[in-house]
Formats: sequence, C-alpha cells, structure tokens
Amino acid sequence: MKRINLLIMSICSVFLLTGNATAQSLAVDTSFTGLFNSIKSEVDPLRMELMLNMMLAKPLSTENENLLDASAQNTAITFAEVGNLAKAQYWANQIKEKEWKNSTCLAIVRTLIEKGRLADVEGIIKPIINAPELKGGGALFSAAEKQQFAYQYGVVLYKQRKYKEALVYLTPVTEKQKREGSSIYVLALIHSGDTILAFDELNKLLRKPGYHDEEFKSAAKELFIKKYGNEERFRVLMDSVVMDQDRRMRERVVKMKVNEPAPDFEIKDVNGKSVSLKSLRGKTVFLDFWATWCIPCVGSFPGMQKAVDYYKNDSSVVFMFIHTAEKNLNAVEDAKKIIASKKYSFDVFMDLKDKESGRNPVASIFKVSSLPTKLVIDKEGIIRFKNIGYIGLDEAIPEIKTMIEMSSN
Repeated sequence: MKRINLLIMSICSVFLLTGNATAQSLAVDTSFTGLFNSIKSEVDPLRMELMLNMMLAKPLSTENENLLDASAQNTAITFAEVGNLAKAQYWANQIKEKEWKNSTCLAIVRTLIEKGRLADVEGIIKPIINAPELKGGGALFSAAEKQQFAYQYGVVLYKQRKYKEALVYLTPVTEKQKREGSSIYVLALIHSGDTILAFDELNKLLRKPGYHDEEFKSAAKELFIKKYGNEERFRVLMDSVVMDQDRRMRERVVKMKVNEPAPDFEIKDVNGKSVSLKSLRGKTVFLDFWATWCIPCVGSFPGMQKAVDYYKNDSSVVFMFIHTAEKNLNAVEDAKKIIASKKYSFDVFMDLKDKESGRNPVASIFKVSSLPTKLVIDKEGIIRFKNIGYIGLDEAIPEIKTMIEMSSN
C-alpha cells in the first residue's frame, strides 16, 4: 500500500529546473498581483517559471496563496503545451489546494492527448485509476476525479484504435454523463461493431443541443447507410437537427440585441497601422475586446480563428481584435507573442491607456466593462449585438454567423 501511495504522489513530482531568464530582463511589475497578471499574459514557460519563483520568495497571505496556485496552474499547463512534462508535473505538484492540483493534472493529461503523447498519458493515468481506496479516507483523488481520469484513458485507447477496450472507460456512468452523451463513446461503439447500441446512442445524441465535428457526422452517415441502404434518413434527421440548432441559436442571439449607433474611433494595430470605424462603413464589423491576462479571452481564440477562417473570402465582413485594459508596459509585445505562439491569423489592435485620463479610449466609448466583450456593427454603423463572455470552439461559427446574418435583416 505504501509503495502505491508513493507512486501516486510522484505523479506530479519532479525536481525544479531553473530557466535562463533573469529578473532584470522581465521588465514587469514585481508586486505579487503584477507578477500574477504577467504570468497570465506570458507564453514562454521559462519566463513564467522565473516570475513564479519571484512570487514564492514573497510573504504569503491567504489571497496570495490563491494567486500563487493559479500561477502555478498556468505555468504547469504551458510547460505541458511545449512538451516539457517534467516541469509541468513539478509545478502542478506545487499547488496547495487539492482540487486545483488535481484539475491541473487533468488539464496536463488533456494537453498531452492533444499533442499525441499517449504513452506519457498512460504513465500518469494508470496509477490513478488503479489505486485502491485508502482506509479512513484521505485519498489523493476522489471517486469523481478518478472517473474523469478514467474517461481520458478511454480517449487514449480510442486514439490507439483499441475501441473495445476504450468502451470500458467511455461508457457513461454518472447521471450527468448519461444525460449529456458523448460523441467519442458513440464512435467507439461504431468502430467496435456494436451497431445496434451505437444507432440508439447516436439518435439520442443528435437530438440534444450541441455541434458535432466532421468525423462524427461522417461515421453517423455510414451507420445510417449500413442500416437503411442509403443516406436519405440521415439527411432528413440532420436537416431537423440543423433547424433545431438554428432556432436555439437565434433565440440565444436575440438576447444580445443592442441597436444603437456605434461611436467612431481610430486605432492602430500591433504594427502601427491606423484604421477608423468610419473607413469600414458598408461592411459588417466584428469587434472582440480582449486582454492577454484574460483567460476566457484567450480561451475563445481557437473558436474565433475558425470564424475568421469561415469569412476569409468574404470582404464584406471585418474582424478587429482589440486589446484593452493592459496591466503592464509590455502589452503590445505580449499580444504579439500570444498571437504568434498559437499561429493565429487575425488582426490585433491596441487600445492603450491614455496617459492623461488613464482610460482605454475605445473600450470607454463602447462602455466595455468586462472581458471578453464582442460587438457586431452593421453596414450602416449600428451596433446590433453585444456578447459578453467566453465562446467555445464549436459554437463560434454558428453564433457569429447568426449575429452577422441577423444584422443584415
């Protein structure tokens, strides 16, 4: 038992390795909150690590401990993204709050799966899901957390094309899983040859709100063809699904309606080129107010990139990603680094604070009070819709497409 406990504890434990950067080269606000905001804006894990070590050298209050945990979480995940599993595990292990530590380990697992490092994922997950319950409680991972790791192990097995083995871990267990359904579970059923159950689960899933990728739709179509000899019933079902999704999305977008004149403004992009809203009259303009330190903002970017790509051949639609509410003097460089590191191709503009008023002028005239905030301005210069908050990868195109189409009515 002791050996098992030590093995589990070692999952997120490695020796600290020191980065090459120096404190002088960071040029950041070295207060605790300043370092926290800089870490959220940073994409270089070695710089994040150096700032995190600076935080560790400071006196800790209860509030600072929370900021330290959040900073360690961001740093751990960033190291995982660049493939440094040792440091990712080390910084995950420095998190004091148990639930945060475990959720960070889960985030590392998901990141490694995305990177295709399936053997590494197995090495992390197997000791967790196979660990026996400890007498008297005190287990490192709760039953619910172990179930989450088990599901990710099912994803790994699916990607290894071990479909029947994957089903052991992908089969819905909790009421929430049964209620929400899982496309990868349905795909595993299809590939494992259980077409009867696959067809039943497929029909349930397609009738629930949500958007499905091309792999899922292609496999679903093949299943319908196999059952009925043609794809007619699949087309009818998908038409119904699309109509229902469109209806739900329109109901959602209507709640974002604004309908007021947009104030004109002029702003420079990260390369110093100026653009005014007036010069874009006759086009539909989509404004996305964001900041490097805003996790939901940056988290929305994969979906936003999909939307930008969707409209890339439509010159009547313009996307402007406006960085605002900067918290350090490196805002322009930080914005450039985030965009470059993820290879995003959209235009970024800088709404920097006015030295006299201390306000970000464009955000102020649009009364932006929280981030991310997205606005749709129609061809006549009227703000038609305003959306505040994160937008997911699969909902970005349907939501933005609906707003743009409704702006033309």
